[in-house]
Amino acid sequence: MKVVLLFLLLLSLYSSIVYSLSGDSLLSTVYTSTLTGQQVPGGNGNTTRYGTAVCVISRNVFPLTIDCEVQHDIDSITSAFLGIGSRGVTGTILRNFISATKLNFRDEFLISNEQFGSTVYTPLDIQNFFLRGQMYIMINCEYNLPGCIRGQIEHGDRAFSRINPQNTIPQSSGTGASGIALATYSFHSPLRELAFDIVHDVTDVTSIEILEGAPNEVGDYIHDLDRKESPVFSEFQLTITENKKFLSDLTYINILSLQNPTGDIRGQLETIDYISGVSFTSRINEDGAIVNSGFGNNFIAQAFLIYNCDTRVLQYVIMHNIPSNSVSRVFFGIGLENVNGVEAFAYEGSLMTSPIVGSRRLTSVEEIRLYTDEMFIAITLVNGNPEGDIRGQINEDFNYYTYLSGTNVIPAVSTPGFGMATFAITNDYGFIEENNDDDLFNNIDVVNNVLDYEIIFFETEEIFSVELYGGAEGENGELLIEFDEFTSPITGRIVIDDDIIKAIQEGFIYVQISTLSHPFGEIRGSLHETNPCTERNVFQVPDLSTEYFSPTVFKGSTLTFSELKTTFTPGDGVSGLFPGIYTTFYDLYRSPDEGLAGLTPGVTSFIQGITSRIDIINSDYWTTNHDGFTSYFLGITTLNANSTFDNARSYFFSQYIDDDNSSSSSATTLQIISLLSLFIIGFFTIF
Repeated sequence: MKVVLLFLLLLSLYSSIVYSLSGDSLLSTVYTSTLTGQQVPGGNGNTTRYGTAVCVISRNVFPLTIDCEVQHDIDSITSAFLGIGSRGVTGTILRNFISATKLNFRDEFLISNEQFGSTVYTPLDIQNFFLRGQMYIMINCEYNLPGCIRGQIEHGDRAFSRINPQNTIPQSSGTGASGIALATYSFHSPLRELAFDIVHDVTDVTSIEILEGAPNEVGDYIHDLDRKESPVFSEFQLTITENKKFLSDLTYINILSLQNPTGDIRGQLETIDYISGVSFTSRINEDGAIVNSGFGNNFIAQAFLIYNCDTRVLQYVIMHNIPSNSVSRVFFGIGLENVNGVEAFAYEGSLMTSPIVGSRRLTSVEEIRLYTDEMFIAITLVNGNPEGDIRGQINEDFNYYTYLSGTNVIPAVSTPGFGMATFAITNDYGFIEENNDDDLFNNIDVVNNVLDYEIIFFETEEIFSVELYGGAEGENGELLIEFDEFTSPITGRIVIDDDIIKAIQEGFIYVQISTLSHPFGEIRGSLHETNPCTERNVFQVPDLSTEYFSPTVFKGSTLTFSELKTTFTPGDGVSGLFPGIYTTFYDLYRSPDEGLAGLTPGVTSFIQGITSRIDIINSDYWTTNHDGFTSYFLGITTLNANSTFDNARSYFFSQYIDDDNSSSSSATTLQIISLLSLFIIGFFTIF
């Protein structure tokens, strides 16, 4: 039994596989363009021709690239170019499209310092031209000079789709068609309405279908558009369920033809600038740091995190107000609030400019820490504290959030501005707003509903108002609260009434920031509630009614760790659990700050419970030989108390947590040899 236990303890070190992915959806800003003859300066355009385009710029990434794809219906095209200039103004050619010979063309332009006359524009200047809607696409043809059709590249549509034969199921044949669809979306008035502009070159088209489904799968039918010949202008209303699918990018367009009756070309509808399904948030500041280094003064950050329980992929976006050359590293750690903790993984990108976007596939242990409020984000500044100059726990304490962008303004605004905000509603006993001048309130006890807010924003200039409105997404509402501050970050607490609370809970409150350039709103975002999925990890209570285990009233049952955390509290005296588990969970799992002192009772009881042999490890042996017991786990002789704690906990998880990441069943010969070597070292170290 001792040999088996030693081997299992060592084997558990290989119980998790870490997957690291990279995400850049928020770094890539998507603008669209509808090309018409009416937009050509001088009125010389072709008013019977049409085009759609999608352009993507990866902001704050250098070298800067602008990726543009264009679909049009001109049969006599001579050239096309990407230009700099406001709507209605004859601008300057930035780049010519090299591939502009077909009805669909796409080029990726590498941007460096660009000289126009005596003026030199940097890549950052070009990026700002793009983000402010001061760039356009011009297509020239034989019969219209100086241009045939033109379209301003702006922040106006809510979704787009690149439609091609490669996406069809089954694969279409004998077609070289393509298309680009742009869609506006109305949350209200009209309710949940999608309105399409589609340009395609499918011959003998029979219908255009809208369906539910992810890429590479055949989904359920939603709607047939009432027009099919290009260009297509059509709108229809989504149901509540269809609306959720659309906002989750689980809707696609399928264009059918006589030659390919199941689909000639197909494309996924991708929403633009919309963050939904946030699971957790984090406020990251100097107050959360374990040691006040002084470097974190006036620096602040926030994070939105989206977690998928099926894939265990954690996506995150972090916005901060720190100069990019002052950030040394960003990492995620494991530890309770005000406890040092240990690093779990770091952001692997090279650029630290806000926003920082990434993703990571969590291990089962990391998932448990996430769901028990034991994961944090830390940012270390150059020459700062390696443990983090600013830090914040990941949790649902601030369970309302909003992403601020120009897309959400009515009408939409093309701007480099963006931001995020987090909120919490609390019932504070005796809290009175600081600006309340009524002395009477200072002498009575009151319970008020308080809105705790933190709003951060970037790339906005000449701000004259930051306000909270009552109104639905897609509609302009009524001003409710005007904040006194105009400089990011804006933080504070304010008393609110029951009507505002109800509006927040129902999604009818939004934040709007207005500037001199955009007095009716430059960036805006509606408040949403965090909604974490139900974690897949479970605490398994197996049937262990053997000579070594006491019968348990929980045989065969399972609990998620969130349930276990809230169901069992210290002092419950759950005697039905087999020996050691109850003590192990609270001493081993819930007391990381106690180190070895908190670890000892749980491990001792757990080992005794498994082996029914008190003489194997008693408290005296543990106290005097903890270094040897460390070797028991790792086969090395020097580890600190926290490392011992984590290794012991890993064993506990590997034995009693459902983890399909376990690699023990697929260990290679080399791994087995390594395990045996560690086993031998550990065995002789202890015994």
